[in-house]
Amino acid sequence: MTVIPFAIPMDTPDRKHAFFIRTGPQKEMLSYLDKFCRPLLGSDVYTDVDGTIFFKTWKSLPKEKILPELYHNVSRLHPRADIFAPYTRYKLARELTVNEITKDGGSVEAAIRSMDHVLEGTKGRETDQSQTVRDRSTSLLSKFSMDFSQMSQSDFTAQLAETERMLASVKLNPNTVLDEEKKRMTEWLIKGSFGEDSQERRNWLIATGALQASLRRAIERRMRLNEIARKFLEMREALILERTFSREIFANVIDKVRPEAIPASVVFKFPDKPASRWDYGTTAILNTLMYQLSHPHVKAYRTVGREAAAQLKNIVDQLNAGNRRVIVSENLFGKIHQLLTDELVKHAEVYPPDGAENSAAIT
Repeated sequence: MTVIPFAIPMDTPDRKHAFFIRTGPQKEMLSYLDKFCRPLLGSDVYTDVDGTIFFKTWKSLPKEKILPELYHNVSRLHPRADIFAPYTRYKLARELTVNEITKDGGSVEAAIRSMDHVLEGTKGRETDQSQTVRDRSTSLLSKFSMDFSQMSQSDFTAQLAETERMLASVKLNPNTVLDEEKKRMTEWLIKGSFGEDSQERRNWLIATGALQASLRRAIERRMRLNEIARKFLEMREALILERTFSREIFANVIDKVRPEAIPASVVFKFPDKPASRWDYGTTAILNTLMYQLSHPHVKAYRTVGREAAAQLKNIVDQLNAGNRRVIVSENLFGKIHQLLTDELVKHAEVYPPDGAENSAAIT
C-alpha cells in the first residue's frame, strides 16, 4: 500500500501539527543528515560525501502510538505545550521519515523513479479520493438544505449506501486507511450521510456540521496534495539536472581520453623521448579533468567519478616520474575511457527498457 508523504506540513490557526521521529536508526539518520549532508541544488534532496541520496517525508501518526521510548519530539513547541491535552491546538501528529535511496546501488536514476512514484500516487488515487469526498459532501449539503425534513428512513439509507459506494470506488475505507486526516474526513462524510446524531435521532444541524467538516478536510487535503506535488517536482528537477550535469562531465572526459585525443599526443606517441614542455601542458589538462570528475554529487556518478579521478592521478604521478612507457603499455587511458563509458551505458535511461523500475520504497 502506498503511503503518500507530506513534504511540507501545513498548519491552520486552529489545527496545529506536532512532529516526531522514531528513536533508533531513524533518529540517527536525521542527525547524520543535519551534520554531514547538504541540499542538492537548494531542493529537499540531500547528499553526503559519498553521493548517497536522502529525502525527508512526513506521514500521519496517531497520538495513541506516541510513546516516549519509541518517538522523539522534533517540533519547536512551547515549553508548556501539551499536545495530549483535550483542547490542545496540536490536533495532529506527524512522523518524520528519512528515506535513503538504496535500490540500483543508490543511483540517481532510482531516486528519480522514487519521485515519480510519489507523484503518480499524489496525482492519481490520492487526488481522486479527496475530490470524491469533496463532491459527495457538497452534493449532500445541497440536498439536505432543501429536502432533509421530507426524507424518509429509506432515503437516508439510500444516501448512505451511495456514499459507501463512491468511497469504495476510490478504495477509501475509514477502517483501513492509515492517514489520520483522511480517516477523519471519511468518517465525517459517512456520519453526515445518514443524518443522525449520537442518539440516533434525525438531526439536520449535526448532519450538515459533519458534512461541512468533511468538506473542509477534503479541501485542505487537496491543497496539501498540491503542495506535495510541487515539492516532489522540485526534487525531481534537481535530480534530473544533477544527472544531466554529471553525464556531461563524463562525456567530456571520455572525449579527452579517447585514443585520438590525449593518448595520441606527442607525449605518449613517443614515450621514450626525454621530457619536454608538452609534459607540463598535458599534466595541466589531466588535473583539470580530475577536478571536473570531483563535481558529481550523486551516485553512481560520484563513485565512478572518484575512481576515474584516482586513475587519472596515477597517470599524472607516472608522468611526473617519467614513466610514460608504463602509461602506454598498460593502456591507462583506455581503462578510464572504458570505466566512464560503461557507466553512461549502464544508466543510459532513467527507466530501464526491460521495465525494471526499481523504485525506492516510500514508508
